[in-house]
Amino acid sequence: MGKRLQYAVVGCGGRGLGYVKLLADNDGVFADVDLRALCDPHEPTRELLGREHGISSAHLHDTVEAMLQAEGDNLDCVVIATPAHLNKICALPCIQRGLHGESSV
Repeated sequence: MGKRLQYAVVGCGGRGLGYVKLLADNDGVFADVDLRALCDPHEPTRELLGREHGISSAHLHDTVEAMLQAEGDNLDCVVIATPAHLNKICALPCIQRGLHGESSV
């Protein structure tokens, strides 16, 4: 197997939880990805999801900027799972950092 993609999820509410569960299926389609970091301003939600998926507190962040600063070049992609009105402000720093995706759909 080649390099495993390292991803982060921004937004640890219902949508973020759904993405984490989907991408954590290491026996399925996403067997080549690893959840590296989580980002959410609500500490209890972020901490709970981190504990449930084995993410150490060093990889739990309260802002997108803090996450990008701390994770450096270790991220390959970021899933934005915030409420719609926050998508742009959360996605823009990731796009500027070169962490944007392409879709074949």
